Amino acid sequence: MKRALSGVCVLGFGLALGAFSSSVTAAAYDPNPDHVLKLPSDYPRASQPMPTSYFAARQPQAAQPQVVAQAPAPKPVTVRDYRMRAVTGESPLKQQEAAGTWHQANPAVVAPDHKLVPRTQTAVDVGMQFSHLHYEEPEIDVTLDGLKYGFTASGTKVVHQDYFVRGEVRGALGDDDYKGSGTSKDLPGYLIDLRGVAGGDFPLGDRYVISPYVGVGYRHLFNDSRGVTSTGYYGYRRYSNYFFAPVGTTARMGLNDGSRLSMLIELDPLLWGSQTTNLHDVDPVLPNVHNKQNDGFGVRGEFMYEAQQWSAGPFINYWDINDSDLSCAACDLGMVLVEPRNQTIEYGVQVRYRLY
Repeated sequence: MKRALSGVCVLGFGLALGAFSSSVTAAAYDPNPDHVLKLPSDYPRASQPMPTSYFAARQPQAAQPQVVAQAPAPKPVTVRDYRMRAVTGESPLKQQEAAGTWHQANPAVVAPDHKLVPRTQTAVDVGMQFSHLHYEEPEIDVTLDGLKYGFTASGTKVVHQDYFVRGEVRGALGDDDYKGSGTSKDLPGYLIDLRGVAGGDFPLGDRYVISPYVGVGYRHLFNDSRGVTSTGYYGYRRYSNYFFAPVGTTARMGLNDGSRLSMLIELDPLLWGSQTTNLHDVDPVLPNVHNKQNDGFGVRGEFMYEAQQWSAGPFINYWDINDSDLSCAACDLGMVLVEPRNQTIEYGVQVRYRLY
């Protein structure tokens, strides 16, 4: 009897211990201790067929390696590319500078400063000049000397990257002193120069540019010597007209502050010229004389400091015109006249202002 009772007790103790162990395990690992069945919102209902993609979409996916897009290697920018297109928004240098890839593409080159490239610019300039003019006819020892007050105006248009056209006008006036057949003071006179040229920019390095050009020009001179000299000779009015072909170049150097230095040298071969002498001012009986002067040349030079809007510097102009042809002024009186060789040198200073 005692053995049967002890067996029942052992069996009961074992059952109790098993139930306790099961409850502890469920409490430790059951994520839903309330034992309430929870289904996802997209789980198919009983009336819907079970899609095979439902469980496939919930299978653990293997980690995919991330592919990082590699930017294409920047193309090295040549100095020619920079200079040719630096004035536009398509400059490859500007694009690389914005992307920070300049030094990657050009590790041994320092990016040039845009301000240092002294290219020809589209602009309209006006200016003033102050000069001294000396005119001489060396064969007969005649001179004119005087101060001139002048103005300048020019318009430049860049037509295609490195190419440009430019129009220029210059005028100057002032009184001259005559010395030859006696002397005379304060004789009025003026001059006008016109030019139309076309040329191009040729960079040399990162801050040097030369800009050769060719064109056509016109020069007009007027001198009024009417009156009587100190020795009793009568003066008259003279008009000179010259057509020439300017051939020149401008060399520029950019400075660190964005300004630049420029030097212009120009040769002006004479194409055609004429001289009109109003002998009618001496005697109403005498005719006016017209002579042709087709042999000669001019030289022009200037050196300028150019800021963003202002520029200033010295200039010089020189002309050498040979003897004219013979002209029969009054054939019945036996008057055959020639305009003698003459030389003109003018030097002074000028200031320009850039309107836009």
